Amino acid sequence: MFEVVGARLRVGDSFPNRDVLALRIAEEAIAVNTAITVVRSDSVQYRVVGYQFYIRANKSLYTGWVINKLQVKI
Repeated sequence: MFEVVGARLRVGDSFPNRDVLALRIAEEAIAVNTAITVVRSDSVQYRVVGYQFYIRANKSLYTGWVINKLQVKI
């Protein structure tokens, strides 16, 4: 958990596959103590919402899954 708090998610962070992205988003939600829901998950988009928590990621052809929008309470 210290790694998650020390290296918070940022816009532009990339992940090799959707499973790693989902795990990292779940760790971030645990770090800020909020429940989240995946509202969209398909082959090119991944959106997660919660109380004062929103993350949108899209799949890039060359860099994998990239976080495009991020609003997380601290």
